[in-house]
Amino acid sequence: MRRQLALAFFVAAGVAAFGASELSAQCTGANHVTWPVVNPVWDFCWVRPSATLQPNGEGIRITDVFYKGRKIFKDGGVPVLNVKYSPGGCGCFRDWFDQERSFACAPSPSAGYCTGTTTSVSTVCNHPGSDAGTFSGVAVDDKGSSLKLTSQTQAGWYRYIATWEFFPDGRIHPGMDITAVNNSCVASTHRHHAYWRFDFDLDAVANNFVESVGAETSTRVATERSWTDKVAERSVWRVGRTGSSTRVYVSRNPEDGYADGDTFGKIDGAVLAYSATELNDASGGCEIDLAPYTNSQNVNNADSVLWVHSMVDHTGEPGGVSAQCFMFGPWLKVRTRPTPADFNGNGTSDVKLYVNGTWFSYPVP
Repeated sequence: MRRQLALAFFVAAGVAAFGASELSAQCTGANHVTWPVVNPVWDFCWVRPSATLQPNGEGIRITDVFYKGRKIFKDGGVPVLNVKYSPGGCGCFRDWFDQERSFACAPSPSAGYCTGTTTSVSTVCNHPGSDAGTFSGVAVDDKGSSLKLTSQTQAGWYRYIATWEFFPDGRIHPGMDITAVNNSCVASTHRHHAYWRFDFDLDAVANNFVESVGAETSTRVATERSWTDKVAERSVWRVGRTGSSTRVYVSRNPEDGYADGDTFGKIDGAVLAYSATELNDASGGCEIDLAPYTNSQNVNNADSVLWVHSMVDHTGEPGGVSAQCFMFGPWLKVRTRPTPADFNGNGTSDVKLYVNGTWFSYPVP
């Protein structure tokens, strides 16, 4: 049975519950969420796709994210979204992510906001190849065990369904479903790419760092750099702040593709120094281009930004009748302090990250 949505909006009592003077959301009303209602752990704001400011939109933009009173990141979204067809297909496109397309969801207590408690969220993925529904904006759906935000957009025949799902144990899954309405182009095999941008201000803007985490060791990233993954590998990063016990693990999903050997995909991840002029990429064409921004600036104990790539192949669908609807996206896990669950059988501290039905462990310093 579906739980009735009951989102707590930020009032003086909420400040006491979180016990942190730094909490100061930059939004009001339905755009400001604290969840769960009882003993909330998440506090954040959302921006609907049509209101995002980047040249091609960002899907659902999440801002001012706090977990148990600690600031995790300033904002996150998808400013770069593109697709390339196999030879003989429809070429390549730099798509937009701010043109909302209606889907099924009710009720809608205010413009652009839906709870999904009367009519469940239903996008084109639920009825492949065709549109249906009258709601446009963001569905904020309390599933009991998680809180999921959903919005559907269009770019030509494509349908991009942006999602963010928050779990009480500190996990966040920024995801996406990608499909199309029936169109001749989908008869050709094509590859979709999405690039998430996270502006981590862990506790505060300054003195943040990023570590590249391997199976046994981790390496502090000193200057701006990018990565491409291999067939059997998916990058994991650990974001921290000097003097703070909070860490955020960012992991590429094992089901996501990889850019190694893909000249169009370019990167699977990048750590850049924050710049107000680098809120999207430098490309004027289909492909992403972060190369002009990767210019050896310091990112150790600085204000850093993490880009994370996801990709998926959609095989050609006979007759252009769309049926495929999938992509995955990275996972984030906030770790605020050691607990018994953070230690493995050898007594070594690690963090466990639940990704697509599997638990993975990574070392903690």
